Amino acid sequence: MTVLIDSLLIVDAYEPTRTQLGQCLAEWGYTAIAVADLAAALTEIQAHPLRPVLLPLAHQTELALALLTQLQDRPELAVTPVLLLATAEAVPDRNWAEYPQVVDYLSEAIATPALQTRLRFRLSKLAAQQAASEQAWQTQQLFQHLIDNLPLAVFWKDRHSVYLGCNQNNAEILHLASPADLVGKTDYDLCLSAEIAHLFQERDQQVMLADTPHCSIAEELDQPDGRHAYTTSKIPFHDRWGNVAGILGICEDITARKKAQEALRETEKYERDVHIGRQIQADFFPKILPNLPDWEVAFHFSPAREVAGDFYDTFPLIHGWAGFVIADVCDKGVGAALFMALFRSLIRSFTETNTSITWDDVIYYADDKPLTEGVQRRRRQRASPSIAETALTKGISLTNNYIATTHSETNMFATTFFAVLDPATGIMKYINGGHEPPVIVGRDGIIKCRLKRTGPAVGMIANAKFKIEGIQLEPGDTLIAYTDGVTDARTPDGQLFSEKRLFNVIEEGYAPVGRILDRIVTRLRNHIADADQFDDITMLGVQWSPTVSQE
Repeated sequence: MTVLIDSLLIVDAYEPTRTQLGQCLAEWGYTAIAVADLAAALTEIQAHPLRPVLLPLAHQTELALALLTQLQDRPELAVTPVLLLATAEAVPDRNWAEYPQVVDYLSEAIATPALQTRLRFRLSKLAAQQAASEQAWQTQQLFQHLIDNLPLAVFWKDRHSVYLGCNQNNAEILHLASPADLVGKTDYDLCLSAEIAHLFQERDQQVMLADTPHCSIAEELDQPDGRHAYTTSKIPFHDRWGNVAGILGICEDITARKKAQEALRETEKYERDVHIGRQIQADFFPKILPNLPDWEVAFHFSPAREVAGDFYDTFPLIHGWAGFVIADVCDKGVGAALFMALFRSLIRSFTETNTSITWDDVIYYADDKPLTEGVQRRRRQRASPSIAETALTKGISLTNNYIATTHSETNMFATTFFAVLDPATGIMKYINGGHEPPVIVGRDGIIKCRLKRTGPAVGMIANAKFKIEGIQLEPGDTLIAYTDGVTDARTPDGQLFSEKRLFNVIEEGYAPVGRILDRIVTRLRNHIADADQFDDITMLGVQWSPTVSQE
């Protein structure tokens, strides 16, 4: 950077001096601006603070003293250079060195070659000094602008851990209004405990003595919104001779990051727990479908989340008999999944416990001898009503009362379809506790009827009454039960799959029940497309497909 000084400001109340000096400067190639009073001088200096000021002292010093005092009191004018024009005898009269703006004394007589030579020499030096000063100022401003716009807190200290400066972020951490408030202080002067201040300075000295950066130092400080975590790096810096002159500190507030990491760990733990919950929930579903001669049983289960509130179950009651359950616990997620396990366990437990009479003895033996198949079938037919009603009544009523009384505050319930099937005769007894009515499809592929609700949802009302209904299935008949996740499945724009679409798919043609469910699933997936699955999707199918004629 090159600075050329080609103009000067003359301040003198004596007009002849102003005129003579102005003429000389013009002859020497300089532009001279001359003023006679303090106000005019300050106006010119404020407009051009780097322009040198010539102060003749031959006739009066009051104006010069007033001007130097004003310059000294105004920090923004500290860069203004002043050259005094005085005889050698006049200079010692005052201690002009106490005014930092005074850069030289020119004692040569006006209009002499000696003054011209001295002035040129001084102005050339002054130009170099101003160029260096400007470069240093710009460098400082660049550095300050950089650190002020960093998202980090930055500070620097001298060899004795005295703060030399910082950026605004660091000032805020230390509860200071501005970086200037930190300059000249030590950690002991701040709002820190003596223990923390001692720890900070001890680390400073370790870094400077080792002359090695110390990075990622974990620290904690109290802030207005709570205790914050920081990570600090301290780096030694050196003077021009290579000696350690202090440290540069870079501090980052990692409170949000730590909270995010903790949240991530909690999320991962939650996901692991949910995954375990899903594995446990999967264990509640039947692993092996019942082996019923001449009958095909199929299920489909697709949870909307990691764990589900829907469930299905099948289990033997007595030799050759089977129970089928499909249910939908209200709500979704972990809470519904917990109650799903409870409902499933209670229904099965109460049912099996209350139908544990050895009906094998009644149906299959007489005088310790096996009965013929025809006699077995006739005895089964006579026993089936009481077997079915006991299983249904105990399984549903006891479960309902337990949930409604023990867990009344949770307001959890489950729409439930529970059927008991005698595979030898096709007799099916059932309770429909507030569930979507299953359909019976004939051999011709047409829906014959729906098994309507016979009571409220299970667990909703204590001591609720559940009516038992029955239906005689014919060879080729198919039972299809489903949860409302099927009919409520939505397209990306919110259009429901609906019962109408479901029934249309069912009646497209007679097929094995597993294939019918696959057909429904395919249409559901096409309907949902890339939309989120709204609810759990569960279906149960039971089909009578005899291979031999019945007696």
